[in-house]
Amino acid sequence: MVSVRLRAFMVFLGCGLLGGMLAGRARAGTEAAPAVVVIVHPGVPAKGLAYAELRDIVLGKKRYWSGDSRVDLVVAGAPSLERRWWVEEISGMSEVQFRQYWIGEVFRGRATSAPRAVPDRRTAVALVGVIPGAIAIVEEGELPASVRALTVDGQTPSSPTYPLR
Repeated sequence: MVSVRLRAFMVFLGCGLLGGMLAGRARAGTEAAPAVVVIVHPGVPAKGLAYAELRDIVLGKKRYWSGDSRVDLVVAGAPSLERRWWVEEISGMSEVQFRQYWIGEVFRGRATSAPRAVPDRRTAVALVGVIPGAIAIVEEGELPASVRALTVDGQTPSSPTYPLR
């Protein structure tokens, strides 16, 4: 049992650890930050989420959608805009703190696995489209019909008050 968990963490930790550490926390000075979009599998019953619910999802506190559909978090590897949003902006942690948090959650038995780590946006979109209950954040742009975008705090990405900008 431990070897399965350890193997899952090796994949999680291996998905861009060095890149994330080298990227640092630098932000563009005066440029407007691009918006990111929360996407889910089309079978997810939610039409939108509150920002606080996103935090609960990234911390593993919200594990189920309404009913018995399991939340399956997909996180792009570092360095990426999408990963920065999940890790730094929504969870409020550094990359190292985020990894340590999830290692602790799994080994204490509070979570069965860490978020699914994927190398890039394309893979995240593809997985969300085929895994029931999956959720990810991707940079704003065209999305295939295999996924559905959610509102955040009742706002769409085109809204000037959208919280993920």
